[in-house]
Amino acid sequence: MVISVVMPVYNKERHLYRSINSVLNQSYPFFELIIVCDPSTDKSTHIVERFEDERISIYYRDEAGPGGYAARNLGVEKSNSEWVAFIDADDEWLPEHLNNFVVALENNPSHKFFAALFDVYDGVNLSSIIHYEHERFSVVSFLSYLYFSPFYTSTVIMNKKLFHGVGGFPAGRVKRGGDVCLWLRAIEETSEYILINKSGAIYYRDSDSMVTKTTPYTEVEVANEYLLSLINCYQDKKISSALKARFNNQVIYCWNQNMRMGNPDLFDIKGRLFKDVAPIKVCFYYLFSSVPVRISIPLHRIMAKLVDWKRNNYG
Repeated sequence: MVISVVMPVYNKERHLYRSINSVLNQSYPFFELIIVCDPSTDKSTHIVERFEDERISIYYRDEAGPGGYAARNLGVEKSNSEWVAFIDADDEWLPEHLNNFVVALENNPSHKFFAALFDVYDGVNLSSIIHYEHERFSVVSFLSYLYFSPFYTSTVIMNKKLFHGVGGFPAGRVKRGGDVCLWLRAIEETSEYILINKSGAIYYRDSDSMVTKTTPYTEVEVANEYLLSLINCYQDKKISSALKARFNNQVIYCWNQNMRMGNPDLFDIKGRLFKDVAPIKVCFYYLFSSVPVRISIPLHRIMAKLVDWKRNNYG
């Protein structure tokens, strides 16, 4: 079985050798690597073209697209396999990633969405997102996914029919978070997915061109219409509550990111949160966002440093 691997590239010259070689060095050799190059301003395209491997196909786009969504969609369109894996150009696959997927698929042939765990490198330390010691893979329900999703783009492998069936990546509609929107649609469609309980990739937090580090969230980005539509259509109270909690957490995350960058006024957090889910947490952010900016921003920075210190020292 051949697996199609899609990698979008834009201004990643510092990481490309590592990322591409991590695919070429997979223990499972039956794959095609489809690299889609947006017009970089650095030497990324030149680096890609230096690789000589018959499994690599290179495609070019004339315009850079936010999040690499259009590039990924093109890569899937050009793919020749029914299974598509994704890797970002600044990440690294572990050598057994594709092989672990093949084993998982052999044991779960009816499933259409697979994802592995991952490690995180923050520039100093390498740490695992979570540890599973017993089962090689787990069947995870849509409800469980809503509360906890221990995977990300570079560890997802999905069936191409499912990808097209749920609309692919939302190119031209969002600048970021489009991958999470796709996973939500796909897992809601299939009602469950297979989690491979081994790390499949290393996520580098020190990478270049990470838009979430420097660009504040706007009113349009926070208005997650698809998630709101799911909340309105689900009668199951457990799933409805989980969807509301997920929506609240996304809004709070966006607001916290804006606070870190000193832009708290780009959208109103108070009018967006569902008050019947985690009411104490909602009340806290409602009150905090009501504090004058000259006080709330310095206070938020102090709190953020305390949270970072706790995460670095206690996990």
